[in-house]
Amino acid sequence: MVLPAPPSAPYYPFLNATIGMHPSHEDEGRRTTYEVGYHLVPTLDEETRALRVNELKELIRSHGGEILFEGAPVPIALAYTMRKPVAGGGRYVKYDHAFFGWVKFNASPQAAAAIKEALRSFADIIRFLLIKTIPTDFVPTTPKVPKSQRAERPRGVGASGAAAEQRNVSEEELDRAVEELLGEDGEEGKEAEETESPKEA
Repeated sequence: MVLPAPPSAPYYPFLNATIGMHPSHEDEGRRTTYEVGYHLVPTLDEETRALRVNELKELIRSHGGEILFEGAPVPIALAYTMRKPVAGGGRYVKYDHAFFGWVKFNASPQAAAAIKEALRSFADIIRFLLIKTIPTDFVPTTPKVPKSQRAERPRGVGASGAAAEQRNVSEEELDRAVEELLGEDGEEGKEAEETESPKEA
């Protein structure tokens, strides 16, 4: 007897990541840090954008989530054209620009799964990404090297050093270097010049 294959998980044409949001009883009471990044449709004015952000944060709070950090939506050009289905089905609206924002929050795995499901019904969100992250507002920076540990620049390196070297080269040395480069061709050219000079006179 051949058993039927188990039903595959539904595929959503979004950027949102599947982060294993199938909580078990062991996850109850455990809180994790999540971050949701979202693209709002580019036709929203400033007041409406603020309203949609507040709705998103209220959704998180309504499931017991705690807002940690957030980034206000800013206009961006999308890397590729995105489509969003229109209510009623069968039609799509294409977007090349959007307002991108993000919210970092703490919540239980059960709450995160519910928030993810609710975000799919937000009419003004083109795409969203919900992932696990770290509970800090981490921004990577370039470490600063103490002045005492910096390598000393060799003398003569850089624009000032090159200029100093150029000033120390005499005209005689330059002439000698040119003669070496020209070699025999330079001698032949000199003889030709001496031969032709009487004609010019």
